[in-house]
Amino acid sequence: MEHADTLLGRPAARVGRLVARDYLRRWTKARERLDAPDDPEALHDFRVELRRLRSVLRAFRPQREARISGRTWRRLRRLADATSESRNLQVERGWVEQQLEWLGPEEQGGARWLLARLEERQRMAEQRVERRVRRWFAPLRWRLRQGLAERNAAAASPKSGRSITTGVLVQRTVRQWSAELEDHLAAIHAGSDLQPAHGARIIAKRLRYLLEPFEQALPDGPAIIEQLTALQGTLGRLQDVHVLGDELREALADIAAQRARQTADQLLGRCGRVAPDATGPTVEAGLLALAGRLREEADQAFEALRTGWLEGRAASLLAQLKDVGRGYRAKPRRAGPARGALLAVELPSLRLGLGQLGHSRLREQQHAGDGDGVLQREADDLGRVDDARLDQVHIPA
Repeated sequence: MEHADTLLGRPAARVGRLVARDYLRRWTKARERLDAPDDPEALHDFRVELRRLRSVLRAFRPQREARISGRTWRRLRRLADATSESRNLQVERGWVEQQLEWLGPEEQGGARWLLARLEERQRMAEQRVERRVRRWFAPLRWRLRQGLAERNAAAASPKSGRSITTGVLVQRTVRQWSAELEDHLAAIHAGSDLQPAHGARIIAKRLRYLLEPFEQALPDGPAIIEQLTALQGTLGRLQDVHVLGDELREALADIAAQRARQTADQLLGRCGRVAPDATGPTVEAGLLALAGRLREEADQAFEALRTGWLEGRAASLLAQLKDVGRGYRAKPRRAGPARGALLAVELPSLRLGLGQLGHSRLREQQHAGDGDGVLQREADDLGRVDDARLDQVHIPA
């Protein structure tokens, strides 16, 4: 794929297809590794590449000249959900296994009971992933390749002759998503604020995937990506703790329900129907011990978020993102009219034309049908480039 600063100056519709095709190739390579029994990272990489592909399709959706059906979007989401479930269960099993050495002999029985439960659920989750990959991957890949092909994209949009630049689209998207990230972080006051913490993690991930292809062309680009990755990791740790907490709560509730049924059967004289009790007091004691240790880790995870980000680096990260969203100051002009002059925005080896200041007319709409609410702005002059320029430039497939 071409250099990042070159891509930023080109039409967003075509660059979106170019980046999406690159991610589609990477996702295909990750799919090939799923069949290798000795590759423990295959599913993780498959899941990450799928997330990157969905993120770039989402970010460029307002300008994308591609035929991607709603059914394709739904199957991509369901496939991503299945891989996420399998990954979560794998993380939960790893945590419980680590706790065995800290538990007493009686408490270990509860941990092993929970491990068996998680293993069964993960086995079923992996079977779902395998079925969906086997049934859906090849048709999804074919549809995406068709939708992202140049000839089909050109026929899909009557406005394919003109488009805003990728740099302008990136600025607008960063401007909206960084505002959402700021709102989510501001709403986190305790470890129990799960919704804003989850929302902040999702937005940080999307910002990271959006900026990664262009990080070398953006001032502080590598530093921003590094901070977004670190923030995503901190929020992910808090998310993992709460997901495992839900699993423990469900397990304890199932044990309580089973005992309640057994007690009711005894009172009603149905003792012959009582199943053997596979969850004795030691199992419950083990689960409660795990819950206590998990509460300690939850407090530690929130403290790391509070001191490291909410009262620390979040402000500087948001400031850097806002700089990207606002664009960059133009170099002083020695001569020329103050009104109607072309504002040149400086990036490394790149000058992005942002249109005639005195004659731009913007209209903002919420992009219909996109649950993530990427702003779609239409401008008569602002950020427009002629796609005919690309006829003189070779864009590798």
